[in-house]
Amino acid sequence: MVKAVEHRGATPSQPPVGKIPDLAGDIRHLIPKLGLRNYWYPVITKRSVPKRHPVQVRMLGEELCLFRGSQGQAVAIRDICPHRGARPSEGTCHWKGTVTCPYHGWTFDEHGKNVAVLSEGPDSKICGKPGTEAYVYPTREMKGIVFAWIGDTEPAPIEEDVPEEFFDSTTHLMYTDHTY
Repeated sequence: MVKAVEHRGATPSQPPVGKIPDLAGDIRHLIPKLGLRNYWYPVITKRSVPKRHPVQVRMLGEELCLFRGSQGQAVAIRDICPHRGARPSEGTCHWKGTVTCPYHGWTFDEHGKNVAVLSEGPDSKICGKPGTEAYVYPTREMKGIVFAWIGDTEPAPIEEDVPEEFFDSTTHLMYTDHTY
């Protein structure tokens, strides 16, 4: 007896990959549970990213650590230190434009480069070696909102994903900054 082979990617609620789904009615079941990858997303308000302490944001199955770069811009790195997996978001921003992991003091700049290892002192041989970098998410700030590219490819132009009101200098957007 030959068993029917299911198409890769098919689930009971989704059609097989390659088959065009019926887009009439409710299509929420077609959206992946962790959201769509390779898009710009609003992450946090600009004023919610402190100068001296990083902040963690979880979205689309990703954990981001946001801190201020050397020019005051919001920077987002993956919230997992490449050394031992600790969370840089639980660390401190000792120097302008950097975030330091609380476990062994690995310090990353806005480009994800490991610029210091506090537990080893100023002569650390680890700094700058391959595999010691933090993954950096591209970010942009517009109208008080920090956007991040959540994806696996080079970022698309932000104008493709963000409403045109964010690019119009005469448009004033209203948003509420909720703190829970």
